[in-house]
Amino acid sequence: NNVPELLASDRSREVLAKLVAGDRQRIILFDSPPVLMASHATVLAGLVGRALVVVRADQTTEADLREAIGLLQGCEISLILNGAGLTGRKFGAYDGYGHED
Repeated sequence: NNVPELLASDRSREVLAKLVAGDRQRIILFDSPPVLMASHATVLAGLVGRALVVVRADQTTEADLREAIGLLQGCEISLILNGAGLTGRKFGAYDGYGHED
């Protein structure tokens, strides 16, 4: 029940510092509950360099996205669009692409 408090602790900062101590370019991914449903992501945003926000096409509202981004002000934010359907040309096969037979 106290996950946000544990994440915000000095011990968590120590663990994160040790994880990146050997390589400042190391990428570590943390999965958290949706930012608007729990405060875990908000706390993590203050400890990490970047947050990846998954946005569901035709489901996530602009208002929810703006609120989520506002809660994650402690780091840079990248958006990932999920569930977007492709119309028209499909890109699943490149058989013969760029070759004349």
